Amino acid sequence: MPALAARYGLFTLIVLGETVAAAMVAVKSALNEYHALGTLLPTALGSSALPLRRLVDLLRVAPQ
Repeated sequence: MPALAARYGLFTLIVLGETVAAAMVAVKSALNEYHALGTLLPTALGSSALPLRRLVDLLRVAPQ
């Protein structure tokens, strides 16, 4: 069973890596084709604001 868990872990890492790579290619092609940095940057920052806020809230909770 540990081999199966290791395979699922590796599969997860591969999928996450491919997702990040695809997102980077999409952003690069959007910038090259549309010169849309003015609209892309606020969207990217705004989409990361909520997860970062949740992370900060989780880190503020003191262990009991």
